[in-house]
Amino acid sequence: MTHVWRPILFYSFVAFFLIASVALVLYGTGYRYNHSKRTLEKTGELIMETQPKGASVLMDGKDIGKKTPLHLKYILPGTYRLTITKEGYLPFTREISISSGLVAIVNDVVLIKDLGVALLFSHPDTIKGISAITQESIFFTTDKSFFIYDRNSGQVKELVHTAAKINVISSNSSPSFYVYSKTQGFIVEKNTGVAKNVSAPLSTMHSIVWTESEKLFGITPKGIVTYDPFSLQSNYIAKGVFHDLAVDSGIISTIEERNDRFFLLQLDSVNREKKTNIYEVKKNTKRFVKDAYPFVILQTEQGEFFSVEQAKRASSAPIDEIQKLVFPSSDTRIAASEYEIWLFEKGIAEKNKRLLMRRADPIIDATLIEGAPYVLVGGRDILELLEISNHPTSNHYEIMSSERIGDSIYDSKEKKVFFTVENSEGSKVYERLLIE
Repeated sequence: MTHVWRPILFYSFVAFFLIASVALVLYGTGYRYNHSKRTLEKTGELIMETQPKGASVLMDGKDIGKKTPLHLKYILPGTYRLTITKEGYLPFTREISISSGLVAIVNDVVLIKDLGVALLFSHPDTIKGISAITQESIFFTTDKSFFIYDRNSGQVKELVHTAAKINVISSNSSPSFYVYSKTQGFIVEKNTGVAKNVSAPLSTMHSIVWTESEKLFGITPKGIVTYDPFSLQSNYIAKGVFHDLAVDSGIISTIEERNDRFFLLQLDSVNREKKTNIYEVKKNTKRFVKDAYPFVILQTEQGEFFSVEQAKRASSAPIDEIQKLVFPSSDTRIAASEYEIWLFEKGIAEKNKRLLMRRADPIIDATLIEGAPYVLVGGRDILELLEISNHPTSNHYEIMSSERIGDSIYDSKEKKVFFTVENSEGSKVYERLLIE
């Protein structure tokens, strides 16, 4: 019996030795077992530096236990989410790719100083939106009321209360807000906060805009009407079938439908409301995404958007349901859909787009930070800065995370973001300085 087992044991030992030797060689040359793929894979490496040094690093939410600068070896190939934190700085996030046998180098991480967040005031009701920020005041709305917060005294005052849901419209050039419900209308001066009781819009009006001349423009089944809420006088300035209105610097843009064809029509609201600049646009164009004359972005019923820029049509770029566009420079556009943010360079076209961000949760708003290469991105549970750069993956800086982030607004003069956080007791309004 012993004689029979000796060769079996010998060859078993030799086989084990050979397998172990091969495993040690593979291990020594950077191979690791990938449990998810159930195979051996050659690993990669990561070299990382940050400014300043001494930052903690998490990979896919796991603390690696080292601080920057660092050199990590034997990382399985794949995409990883890096989160970099350091006391006194905003948390930084970026996705990186690790490839077999290669070294990924991340040496361009510049952390932004955390300049502090301050609670301004609390309100017992849910704040639906921040309408405007001035040096002295913050205007905001709840479901049926319009308020002013005095930044000097810290007092909150109700300016308007309506029996039904409230709406607030204004334009950058207008000195006032028009606040209305189905049956009531008010004009509120931005400088003083004084509210005047005027009439509500005509019941048939929709897509209402408020101009610097303190007149309402809206669409009715008959056409575009201008309405004076003081004198109650109305006047049709264009008759026909129209879709959506937008206003910027006294120029009112609308989409006119004629014989199954669609045209961009622009009206001068200051100079006798004359028709100007009529261009035929794509079929079924019924919505404005952005109107900043002479840059006009429109969207069709099929979710396709395109631009009319300085009287020149650009090629289309199909992205579902574009919610917002911002303009960092004359040749750059940033488009935000419900879950994605795209960068367009040298014109809005499919070939010119690059993905900057994709979120699992909906994007509520996107606002350009003037004078800095960032977009302020608001979600339901996070408010963050998205860096505009040539890097293939986007850089994110977390401003605030909470269970329920509400509205946010950026004030370019103060370089501050103002935002609301909702809880069971109502809403809190905060301010944070973004740029020194």
